[in-house]
Amino acid sequence: MPRKEAQTENFDRLDYKADASIRKHRTANVTVTVFKKDHTPLTHQEIVVAQRNHKFLLGCTGFEIIPLANGELVGAAKARAEQLNEKLSDLFNFITLPFYWGRFEPQRGHPDTRRLINSAQWLVERGIPVKGHPLCWHTVTADWLMEMNNTDIIQAQVARIQREVADFAGLIDMWDVINEVVIMPIYDKYDNGITRICRELGRFGTIRTMFEAARSANPSAILLLNDFDVSPAYEILIEGCLEAGIKIDVIGIQSHMHQGYWGVDKTLAILDRFARLQPADSLHRKHARLRPSHAAGDRGSQRLSGRRMAHDARRGSASSPGSGAALQNDLLSSRCRGDYVVGIARRRLAEGALWSRSERLLQQARL
Repeated sequence: MPRKEAQTENFDRLDYKADASIRKHRTANVTVTVFKKDHTPLTHQEIVVAQRNHKFLLGCTGFEIIPLANGELVGAAKARAEQLNEKLSDLFNFITLPFYWGRFEPQRGHPDTRRLINSAQWLVERGIPVKGHPLCWHTVTADWLMEMNNTDIIQAQVARIQREVADFAGLIDMWDVINEVVIMPIYDKYDNGITRICRELGRFGTIRTMFEAARSANPSAILLLNDFDVSPAYEILIEGCLEAGIKIDVIGIQSHMHQGYWGVDKTLAILDRFARLQPADSLHRKHARLRPSHAAGDRGSQRLSGRRMAHDARRGSASSPGSGAALQNDLLSSRCRGDYVVGIARRRLAEGALWSRSERLLQQARL
């Protein structure tokens, strides 16, 4: 079968699976009564019902918004950014803004706070919630940390977390606190301050220190532990944190498809593996604390009604089947697995001909 026909057949199969999962996990029968201004029921009239938003978070990075929100663009560049934002606002209901320390504060004491506040405010005013990524990561961290000893690096990292979480409270109340901590203490591509302190504190000590710093600055924030390593090492790390009483609101999972295509089956299997983690406190709390659950039997008891798991879809390479519309298909099938998955974020927006495909799939997910 020619590649194009095979791809179309695969899309159709995945569309069917996505639709079935949406109906199973994300729909319910309701009775709606429409009242007139005098509070009497409206009868014998045609009405239009249109969905305006969705509890499920379907998001994307919004790095390109920063120059637009700060009035830094003119001419064709501004027109292009406005067009991109129009599509972004139509398709997604949350946005991730960048807080990579080495770019956010390349010179110590001179953070890019104002531009990011303007950008977050710009999004919030348009009804789009924002997530900040990341507060602590060994990659793209500040080079000037290398001039410090470990004690000073820890103090600087804690102060940085508290500063950002406090400065953006009310605009950004959802944060990737630590990114890729499984590899953090053994990262060897180049020396950096965060790997140094993680080796000293250990993974658990680093996570506890950074989460406590973020929680102290904004107790109502939603705080994520995020990683691309989906091996048992990540599960064990999470279980150890929860057993130690470290409060994690959401588990972040990155599908680094530029390292190899996942596909629907692998995505669902990974989500189901991490779904066994259960809340320690009442599900009715705004942020359910998680605890490990070793029971693997009753699937229904493993689902949560509270915040639980976020899937960060990293774009595949141009030659990878994980890029573009195929990636969207996989995500829309997996995102409806159950109510323990609370959100999906794309790494970048699709371009060109992929827009029509992405738009149809994303709109389908919101129905």
